[in-house]
Amino acid sequence: MGDGAKLEDSNCAGIGSQADKELRENAAATEEAWIGAGQQPGVEIWRIEKFEVKRWPEEEYGEFYDGDSYIILLTTADEEGEKLSHDIYYLHGKNASIDEQGTAAYKAVELDDLLHGDATQHREVQGHESEEFLMIFPHLHYMTGGVESGFHHVEKEKYEPRMFQVSSTMHSTRVMEVPLSTESMNQGDCFILDAGDKIYKWIGSKCSFFEKQRCNTAAENIENRRAGHAEVVHFADDKDAFWQYLGGETLISEEKPAAEPEPELPTGNCLLKLDGPPGDVSWTEVAYKGFGKYLDSSGVFILDAIADVFIWIGRRAETSLAKASMPAATKYLSEKGRLNVPVKRIWQGKEFNNKKWVSLTGTFTEGFLDKQSAVLEDCWRRFWCVLTPQALSLYTDAQQRKKKAEYGLEKGSLRFVSFADQDAPDKAARLKDEKPFGFILKPNADQEAVYFHADDQRILEEWKENFAKLES
Repeated sequence: MGDGAKLEDSNCAGIGSQADKELRENAAATEEAWIGAGQQPGVEIWRIEKFEVKRWPEEEYGEFYDGDSYIILLTTADEEGEKLSHDIYYLHGKNASIDEQGTAAYKAVELDDLLHGDATQHREVQGHESEEFLMIFPHLHYMTGGVESGFHHVEKEKYEPRMFQVSSTMHSTRVMEVPLSTESMNQGDCFILDAGDKIYKWIGSKCSFFEKQRCNTAAENIENRRAGHAEVVHFADDKDAFWQYLGGETLISEEKPAAEPEPELPTGNCLLKLDGPPGDVSWTEVAYKGFGKYLDSSGVFILDAIADVFIWIGRRAETSLAKASMPAATKYLSEKGRLNVPVKRIWQGKEFNNKKWVSLTGTFTEGFLDKQSAVLEDCWRRFWCVLTPQALSLYTDAQQRKKKAEYGLEKGSLRFVSFADQDAPDKAARLKDEKPFGFILKPNADQEAVYFHADDQRILEEWKENFAKLES
């Protein structure tokens, strides 16, 4: 510390200790909203209301207001049904205030503390939800409005005429409130006009089966919540009244409106390492490929995978830096103009089967190597080689469009020998003058040795270092 005081004498000495962990868990236990949270497999939802956490009615799960922020807890059990694991999502509506977003983030950390700090956290934004989130809510229903907060007030409308658009994307079918106007409509989607006592369905001539099905379900859900005070009708059954709500009948556009342009995305993935005290966390770019080998158990990292951002926390990382990681990732995305990108925070050693994460961090190294033909010793062919803990894969090009070979790696039988090593076989010794950066790989007990050559000494050492990790 700057004044020369010892750490053990400061108020930071206990951060990360067992006593500190118990203190945070006890503090989280005082929040009444968390009573019983995460004790059984299933989904639980809370909404942020005037800086407080309120349980969301189960009958409205999957239905959200665009002016609010929510916390969603997914609890799953292992195959034996004995161990529970948790995923905490906090969802921000597109019009949620900064206050509500901040409260949701803070309370999500509090809930994580209550669950012993090992939950996987996910930050989600309306309209840009991750695949994992859409697996929980394949049929999203967003309504305009929300509850009031300190600096943002949106009146919640009830029984005022309003219109919902039912539209499919690649992964889900969404119900979104849109302006009550024929200009909101198109033949490629379905629409629901909620007039209070009557709920009109309008089916576009070019809509999909899934959109039609979801339109029927969403309209019936609204009807059920009115407890007998409303009925679902096809617009043609009361045509005059339907068009009167919309200002008169007119031709409806044949095509769906063009999607809003996305901000310019970076051209490649990047791994950043976090450093610094809470409130002043900075990041440094450390790698652009082979990310798995850079994940140090004493550090906290951000992997920017363009359409997704991952936070990885090593098991020996400083607690204060771990807690500051989500705000740091949010600040990073804000500076890049990409706040809509989903963020996932995971802990070292915790199972996390996201396909993109596994593919990016499972790659120890990759690059071009020359491989000797198994038939013609004078014939060497160039391949793009990708090393993972499971295999060495050879492709025709860096885009990995065509795989030519794959060698399964067997711990215990795996052997890497440079041509220049003293224990290199005679064949390698004869090649070392012509191929000074060559090496022999014996992938497993059943596979014959394979001969490779790198472009220079640095690349050879990189491959040697990464194979050593697999052998250990």
